[in-house]
Amino acid sequence: MDAIVFDWDGTLVDTLPAITRANAEVLESYGLAFDPDAYRAAYSPDWQEMYVRLGIERSLMAEAGARWLVAYGREMDGVRPMPARRRPSSGLPAPAWRWASSPPATGRSSRNSSS
Repeated sequence: MDAIVFDWDGTLVDTLPAITRANAEVLESYGLAFDPDAYRAAYSPDWQEMYVRLGIERSLMAEAGARWLVAYGREMDGVRPMPARRRPSSGLPAPAWRWASSPPATGRSSRNSSS
């Protein structure tokens, strides 16, 4: 491995639509309709708290997290790097993209948030 790049979402890749669609799929798998306004109102970096606010039982968080990983994996298949705003040097080799993503935490975070 020659390099690792950490991307704050939206710099190199915009994954927000994939995250939202994966969350919608999880909600719908529990019989809960996805409502964009309710989603925005319930949003929290603590995904477990957000799911509880949206109607998923807290006891189902491990299962919901596993469902999200599957849905998000499918969604990420279609995500591509954002178009380059400016290429730093035409002498650089073309990038070889390899996707990596951090999964949702399975336990509660001590800071009451998780990525």
